[in-house]
Amino acid sequence: MAGELADARLLTYDGYGHTAVLHPSGCVKAHESRYLVDGTLPPAGTTCRPDAPPLPVPAPRPIGGSATGGGTAGTKAAGSVLVRPGVAAPAP
Repeated sequence: MAGELADARLLTYDGYGHTAVLHPSGCVKAHESRYLVDGTLPPAGTTCRPDAPPLPVPAPRPIGGSATGGGTAGTKAAGSVLVRPGVAAPAP
């Protein structure tokens, strides 16, 4: 078997999960396509990363008093609408 794999190359996917199926990588797709179309192997030591993180990165939230937008004590955020107890939410 080692003789059959002597010309093989390892394409490393440095991402999330076990494969690039659920977390696509343009790098992996490009190397797969080149190999399947004309037999071109990736350069030795090639490492690909996913195109995006597995979960969206949350937007930073202000911290502090009302001057920084953080003075909303006693309120709860519901989606993108700020809801205060006892106050009707605005119509969408």
